[in-house]
Amino acid sequence: MNYYEILGVDKNADSDQIKKAYRQLVKKYHPDVNNATNANTFFNLIQEAYRVLNDEKLKMDYDNRNNYVHKESTNKTDNYNDKSKYGFGEESSEEEAIRQQEGKRSIFVKILIVLLKILLALFVPIISFCEYVSTVGAGIVALISKVIMFVFLACTIMGIVEVYKGEVGGWLTLIMSIVVAFVAFCFPYIIIMVPVALGLLKEKIRSFVFNI
Repeated sequence: MNYYEILGVDKNADSDQIKKAYRQLVKKYHPDVNNATNANTFFNLIQEAYRVLNDEKLKMDYDNRNNYVHKESTNKTDNYNDKSKYGFGEESSEEEAIRQQEGKRSIFVKILIVLLKILLALFVPIISFCEYVSTVGAGIVALISKVIMFVFLACTIMGIVEVYKGEVGGWLTLIMSIVVAFVAFCFPYIIIMVPVALGLLKEKIRSFVFNI
């Protein structure tokens, strides 16, 4: 928006027309009478536009500067149109070549993705079987671990009794029993992570292959 558009006057407007338009806008957008959020900003623009257009020298400089910018913009547009008209389309040819290369690359990537999906789909039943076996195995391990834990808890109690009696090797029996009982308690929780991890892996593969 240029200064003429701000004041709402034609480029050929005389001083009286500019003053009249300025006064009307000042009455409308003065911060004392207009509470809009942008009223103060627009009021400052009105002041600046009037300051320039009401001064003959400033107005002439402003018009010359605008005419120069408009002329340069028109020349650039004409040069671009001439290039397009007379076939100077090197950039267009390069862009077309790039688009063709990207299209070929896109097709190649799509083929690779399809092949990868087929390959991963073959692993889904295998992972499901491993998940089932590991789940059953984790249950068996949990049962065995409980038996071992209770046995060595009993050994721990025996070790405490031996230490209390002062028998030789009582401390060794106590420490070994505590360690084995602790391992037997923790081991099922470690083993159960295997089927959980396999299940997550299977779901990830299924989601990728079948786009669930």
